[in-house]
Amino acid sequence: MDRAHLWPEKRAEKLEASREACRNTCLCLGITMETQSVADLWIGITKAQVKMNGFTGDDITISSIGVPMDKFLDLNHVTTLNIYQRKAMRDDLTMLQKMLPYLKDMHPSLVWQVSVVTEDLLTLLS
Repeated sequence: MDRAHLWPEKRAEKLEASREACRNTCLCLGITMETQSVADLWIGITKAQVKMNGFTGDDITISSIGVPMDKFLDLNHVTTLNIYQRKAMRDDLTMLQKMLPYLKDMHPSLVWQVSVVTEDLLTLLS
């Protein structure tokens, strides 16, 4: 079976967009206790994609996200984003939430934690 076709193309695209939503959230806020689950989901999705391309993915770590290690912002920081950034983040998080049910078998407690963070952020962005 061709591994590239495990998911329908549209869902695979949304998975990639979800991975980027996780990364963008971490880039915006840093990696904190509140965003750690989002970073962990990014790592999980990235490792799965790398493994599907025939590599181990062992070198994918939290530092692979590219977030400055001195960035630690509270979730409330999203309220300071301009209207365009807020809309982009809201769209990203809404799409990520729609993908979470497809990922729950991967790691149920992690997906639940990400769901809580995205709900909190969407509340702040509304």
